[in-house]
Amino acid sequence: MKKRLTKILALGTMCMMFATTALAAKKDFYFSLIPVGGESYSEPNAKSDNEGYAYVTVESANLISGDLVEYSVSNKAKTAVVSQSLPIPGTIKPYRQTLKYKSGYAKKGKEYRLKVHTYNYSLQIKGKWNS
Repeated sequence: MKKRLTKILALGTMCMMFATTALAAKKDFYFSLIPVGGESYSEPNAKSDNEGYAYVTVESANLISGDLVEYSVSNKAKTAVVSQSLPIPGTIKPYRQTLKYKSGYAKKGKEYRLKVHTYNYSLQIKGKWNS
């Protein structure tokens, strides 16, 4: 009986590990943008839950001192910003940022875009985001 219970628990644990990994992989989005004193949008990304936050992980960016970059979430049509906008000044290292959706947005299954705006210089950014 003890051996059987151990096997069942081990199998259950393995199933949970693989299921969680598969769900997380669907939310990742890779982008590389080069706005020149303007803004750019990622491809649409479907929201996988009703949580009121989006997560941006910047892996590399060529920000220089005196520049300012701003991240926000936009609707699919690029006609409205549906989250708070957070500006990041100066030279940065890889970091993670959380964007809070405005009230009434953040609906599971709806598609959103990550919007990046640079104020002064050309910019290249690489990273991932979860809507």
